[in-house]
Amino acid sequence: MSRNPGESIQELAARIRHDAVTCNFPAIKDPLDEAMRTSFMCSISNEAVLKALFKYKEDELTFAKAIAVATETEEAAKVAKETVQWDEDDTCTQGGPQ
Repeated sequence: MSRNPGESIQELAARIRHDAVTCNFPAIKDPLDEAMRTSFMCSISNEAVLKALFKYKEDELTFAKAIAVATETEEAAKVAKETVQWDEDDTCTQGGPQ
């Protein structure tokens, strides 16, 4: 499974939840959560999001936590991009409404 172009983190998570219901992994403590988390992480192509996710130990990162971290990371990047803009002379200017 991979993330569809333009698909939000929440939409991807919903697809993974739907697909994971039929999985059975008896040797795993919480198989559904681990399957969804793994599928979710494998579907992410944003390097910043992956770096943020891999900062957590495996036993600390639930599916819900992975979604929250990914959403926060993407939102932070969006805000940063909107805040700092480059003008035509390649000089950095503080953006935002004035």
